[in-house]
Amino acid sequence: MEAQNISEITDRILHDFEKFFPEEQKDPVAVLLGSLKKGVTEKKSHAKSEAARKNGSKPPRPGSRPRGRPRKRV
Repeated sequence: MEAQNISEITDRILHDFEKFFPEEQKDPVAVLLGSLKKGVTEKKSHAKSEAARKNGSKPPRPGSRPRGRPRKRV
């Protein structure tokens, strides 16, 4: 009877530990997809290069980058 109580207590402690410290688990589907992409190079495209040029000429979003000349730290 006492062994059952000890096992219940340890199960409760482990359950609480897992609740406060969840172990990050990898999604097996994502792991498989990543392994399939390994070593694959990006295919060159005229449309992609045009889009990159167009996006590169636009100013950054407001607040994403400080304006003006960087200050020297004294």
